[in-house]
Amino acid sequence: MQSPSSKKIFTTAFTIFVLALLVISGPANAIDITLTNPNKDVTRGDIPYFIAKIDPNEQQIKNGELTFSLNGPKNVSCKFALNGTPISGCDDISISVLRMAHYVDNGYGYGYGYGYGYGYGYSGGHSMAGTFEYKIQLDTSGLPSGIYIPSLTATLDGKPYIKETSELIVHNPPRQFKCTRH
Repeated sequence: MQSPSSKKIFTTAFTIFVLALLVISGPANAIDITLTNPNKDVTRGDIPYFIAKIDPNEQQIKNGELTFSLNGPKNVSCKFALNGTPISGCDDISISVLRMAHYVDNGYGYGYGYGYGYGYGYSGGHSMAGTFEYKIQLDTSGLPSGIYIPSLTATLDGKPYIKETSELIVHNPPRQFKCTRH
């Protein structure tokens, strides 16, 4: 049987250990991704839009790309750069940048002399800090009717983050009949 003082020492040591781990690990900085779908029910030929937002929560991003996907009767995918430039597969999709993060210089140093570049320092390159926001428009003319699941994959500094949104339902346009007189 353990004495009460040895139990107290053990629990105190364990508590200090857990607190030390929490302090060493630092704050959690998850990247938040949202993808909203205000047009849930459309007719083929409509051009619905989605709003994609990436909030790195004060983390700096050195590189990345985004992929908007639509999974359903016909799969559609559009890969684009953080600045909104299409990379691949964006035939019926247009990207508008609503908000762009700002560039941050990750270097330090000092110099001397007469402008000849002498001095000490380090250039860590550039990264981006702040929120990214995009309007993604989809031309549904080439889509068969059905239920589609929109998603956004943000690959930021080599790590993928995936967000799905509510389904998009594409209907056939109503048939129009012509009346002719005989």
